[in-house]
Amino acid sequence: MLGEYAQPYQAMFTIADLSSVWIEVDIYERDLSAVAVGAQATATVAAYPGERFAGKVTYISSLLDRETRTAKARVELSNPDGRLKPGMFADVLIDTPTKTEAIRLPDTALVLLQGQMTAFVGGEEGFEARPVETGERAGGMVTIRSGLDPGERVVTAGAYALKARLLKSQIGAAD
Repeated sequence: MLGEYAQPYQAMFTIADLSSVWIEVDIYERDLSAVAVGAQATATVAAYPGERFAGKVTYISSLLDRETRTAKARVELSNPDGRLKPGMFADVLIDTPTKTEAIRLPDTALVLLQGQMTAFVGGEEGFEARPVETGERAGGMVTIRSGLDPGERVVTAGAYALKARLLKSQIGAAD
């Protein structure tokens, strides 16, 4: 206020260098493994439709918000002309490594056999129990990281019946 005395604890003004700006983004827990510091990012803002602003991820929080299940990350963008303003909302697309093709099976194709996730693979002699390493689970499907090759015929229904038959034959063989 005009004529008011300044107190030592009061900020009189703030000086900011806006030649580069930060965008704080929320990264869902399920996407954290795909985002890394140094990843390239592209931002768009409503003020400049059709324009893209390039930046990169410079920080990812170590903490997850309990309510939103997201981690905060910071994307830094160059802003030499000062068009990007603090407080603007932005949509950010972060480049992630391209995913390779993966083998995905329904949950029902896998059984726990001797403490190991197992799939039954069809062969000329019948069915073979094959231990597999599983990955991401979503929508009733499981990604197989190892243990199966593309193109192999896998039992997707009736795996529990095959497991029971296998265990019964092992009990009979132990006599």
